[in-house]
Amino acid sequence: MDWQGRKRFTLFDADYGDGSRCAALIAQWRRDPARSHQLHVIALAPGLLPGMHRIPQQDSAVTLDLVAAPLPDALVQLAASLDAIRLHHPGDMDVARPLARITALGARLDGAGLSDAQVAALRAQGFVFAAGTQQAVFASRKPRLATAPVPEKRAVVIGAGLAGSAACERLCARGWNVTLVERHAAPAMEASGNRAGIFMPLLSRDDNLPTRLTRAAYLYALRYWDTLGGIGGAIDGAACGVLQLARDADHAHVQRAIAQALRYPQEFAQWLERADAEALLGHPAPDGGWLFRQGGWARPASV
Repeated sequence: MDWQGRKRFTLFDADYGDGSRCAALIAQWRRDPARSHQLHVIALAPGLLPGMHRIPQQDSAVTLDLVAAPLPDALVQLAASLDAIRLHHPGDMDVARPLARITALGARLDGAGLSDAQVAALRAQGFVFAAGTQQAVFASRKPRLATAPVPEKRAVVIGAGLAGSAACERLCARGWNVTLVERHAAPAMEASGNRAGIFMPLLSRDDNLPTRLTRAAYLYALRYWDTLGGIGGAIDGAACGVLQLARDADHAHVQRAIAQALRYPQEFAQWLERADAEALLGHPAPDGGWLFRQGGWARPASV
C-alpha cells in the first residue's frame, strides 16, 4: 500500500470475509516506518446486524468500520475519502457513481470479477484502468476545487455527564483540543446523576432512524466498554441482561410482529411469551416481553 506522506489512509474493502485480510493489512501498516499517522478501514460484513459497526482497536491510530448493507446502499451512506478500494466480484450492481463520489484523487482500485459494463461505467466516472487489467487509478472526470486549509480543531464541551464525556472522548480521539467545563467536582452529578441506568437497544417495526442509531450506539458502547475493563469490572454495574415487559396485549401484538419480521439474533433481542418470561423473571408477565441478553445496568458516573 502506498500510504507514505499521508496523515490518514482510508481503505474500502467490499468483502471483509473472515477478517484475515484486514488483520494482515493492519499488521503491514504497523511494520512500515513510512506509514501514515492513521489507518481507517471500511469493509462490508453482511453477517452482522444491519447498519454500521465501529470495532474498537487497541491502537488508537487504527479505525475499523464494518458495514452490513448491500454495496450500493453502503456507498451512498458513507462520508469518506477513499485512498484504496478493493472491489472484487460485485455481481451486477451499479456502483460507479456512488464510488466516485467518495474516492480521493489518485486512489487505487483493485478489481476482480468486474463486468465489461462495470469497467465502462467506472471509466466514465474517472477511473483509469491499466491495459488488460482490472486495476485502476482515480483521476476524476470533473475538476475539483482546491481544498481549504484544515482549521485548528478546538471545542468547548459544557457538562461532564454521559453525553458531554462521550463527546469529549470522541473529539479527542479525532485529534481535537477540547476544553470541558463542569461546575461540579465529579462527573455525572446532574442529568446523568442517577445511581443506576439501564443499557438496552430500541426496537421498532419499521427499523426507523432512531432504532438504527441506538442499535449502532448500543453495540459500539458494549465493545468499547470491554476495552476499558467492562461492566462489572472497571465500570460499576452488571451485564445481567434486561427483560422489557410488554405493556399490554396490544403492545405485545406489535412486538411479536417485530420479532417475526426482523428475526434478530437471540443474543441481541429475543421475544419471550408469557411462560418463558415468567419463568425467567419469577413474577407475572402476562403479555411476555423482550429479552436483551447483552443488556444490563451501570452507574453513569462510573461510565
